[in-house]
Amino acid sequence: MMRNFILILVFIVISIDVFGGGYKIEVKINGVSDTTVLLGYHFGPKKFVVDTIRVDKNGYGVFKGDEELEGGIYLIIPPNMKYFEILIDKDQKFMVETDTVDYTKNMKITGSADNEDFNEWQRFMGSLQTEVQDLYKRKDENKDNKDSVKVIQDKIDELMEKKNKKEEDYIKENPDKLLTAILKMMQKPEIPDPPKDEDGNITDSTFQYRYYKEHFFDNIDLTDARLLRTPIFHGKINEYFRRVTMQVPDSINAEADKIIAKAKVNKDVFMYIVRYLVNLYSETKLMGMDAVYVHVAENYYLTGEADWVDSTFLEKMQERVNKIKPNLIGAKAPDLKLYTYNFIPVSLYGVEAEYTILLFWEPDCGHCKKILPALHNYYKDTLIKHDVKVFAVCTHNDTAKYYKFIKDHKLYDWINAFDPLVKSKFRDYYDIYSTPVLYLLNDKKEIVAKRVDLNTIKELLGMKLGFKEEEKDDKDADKEKEDNKKPGKKKKG
Repeated sequence: MMRNFILILVFIVISIDVFGGGYKIEVKINGVSDTTVLLGYHFGPKKFVVDTIRVDKNGYGVFKGDEELEGGIYLIIPPNMKYFEILIDKDQKFMVETDTVDYTKNMKITGSADNEDFNEWQRFMGSLQTEVQDLYKRKDENKDNKDSVKVIQDKIDELMEKKNKKEEDYIKENPDKLLTAILKMMQKPEIPDPPKDEDGNITDSTFQYRYYKEHFFDNIDLTDARLLRTPIFHGKINEYFRRVTMQVPDSINAEADKIIAKAKVNKDVFMYIVRYLVNLYSETKLMGMDAVYVHVAENYYLTGEADWVDSTFLEKMQERVNKIKPNLIGAKAPDLKLYTYNFIPVSLYGVEAEYTILLFWEPDCGHCKKILPALHNYYKDTLIKHDVKVFAVCTHNDTAKYYKFIKDHKLYDWINAFDPLVKSKFRDYYDIYSTPVLYLLNDKKEIVAKRVDLNTIKELLGMKLGFKEEEKDDKDADKEKEDNKKPGKKKKG
C-alpha cells in the first residue's frame, strides 16, 4: 500500500515537472564553469534579460520559471557575452549542450524538435555563408577573366537556389512553426518586370516601387507576437517607414493606419507598432514629420486605445499635441497681435507679402547675435527686391535691451514686434522653447517651413521666387554654416 502511494506521488511530481506550465531549460556549456549565465531575448533593436543562473564546475545549470516564456528567439549568454540563440515556442522544457569552441556547430538538443530544426538551419546557413564568401573572393580575384567570373557566379546562383529550395520545403512541411514564420519574414517579395508597350518601352516607371510597397508585408504575420522577439521584425518595420514609404506625412499616416489596422488583432503587436511610430516621429529632425506624431497620438493614444499608458502620460502627450498641432506644415499660421518697438499695434495677418519670414529671437541669445545680422544683410541685399518681408518677434520684454539691439544693428527696415502685455501666446502657438527660430509663410500665411536654419530659408526662397543669392566668400559661407549648427539659447525657467 505504502509502496503504491510513493509510486503515485513520484508519478505526480514527474507529471507536474514534465507536463505542467512554466519553463525548464537545462544548459551544459563545456568550457564554462562556476559562473553566471543569462537568458535573454531580442525585442526590437534591443536585448533584455529574463533569467539568471549560476552554472556548476561542469558548466551545468537550469533556467526555470513557473510561467511560460513568450515565444521568440532567445539568447543564452555566458560571461564572455558571446551568446548563442535558441527558439522558445511550444517546447519550453528541454536541454541544450554545447561548448565555447563553436556554440552552433557543437550544439546538441534534447527534448525540442523546434530547436533541432533551428540549430540545423543555423549550421546550414553558416556553411553556406562561408562558401559564398569564398566564391565572391575568387570572383574578385578573377574579375579580368570573364569565363571564370561566369563559372563562379553560376556556382553562387546554384547555392542560393539550394538555400531557397530548402526554405520553401521547410515552410511547406511546417506551416505552423516559429522557424517558418521567421524564414517567411526574411523573404522579400518577388517584383515582376514593369509593363512595356509594343516597342519595349516601360509604360509605368513607378510600377516596381508600388508593387514592392504593396506586397512588403505579404510574408510577415502582423498578428504573430512571437516575431516581436526576433532581431528581424524591428528592421522590417523600420525599413518600411523610413525607406519604402514616401517621406511625406500624409503618405506615412496612410500607411501607418493600414499597418496598425492589421496589427490590432494582436494587442502586443499593435502596442509595439504605435509605440515605434510615436517614438520615431517625436524625435525625428525631419521637417514636417511631427504631423505623424500628432496623427498617431490623436488616433491611437488619446482615443483611449493605448490602455498600457497612464493618465499622466496621456496628459503630457495631449499638451505636446496642443503645442505642435497649430504649426504643422501646410497649416495656416496662428495670427499674432503684438506691438512694434514704439508700441504701435501690429499683427502677423496684417503683413502683405508673397512670403513672410517669421523670426523669434531675444537680445541675450548668442546665436541670435550672429543670425539676425546675417538675415538682415540677406534681406537688404536680396529679399527687399522681392515681395518678402520679415516679421521679427522678440521673445523677452526687457525693452532697454530690445531697443539697443535694434538700434545697434539698424533693423529698422523690417517689422519688429514684441509682446509687452504677454497676451499673444506665441510660445504655445509656435512651440518656442529656444531661440532663434525661423518660419517661412506664404501669402496665405500657411506654413511652408518651420524651425529651419538661414541657409534653408535662402534655398527655399531661391527656388520659389526664381533667384539665386550671390555667392559669398568661401570663408564667410563656412562661418555661417558653423553658426547655424550651434545650439540656440534655451528659454529661462
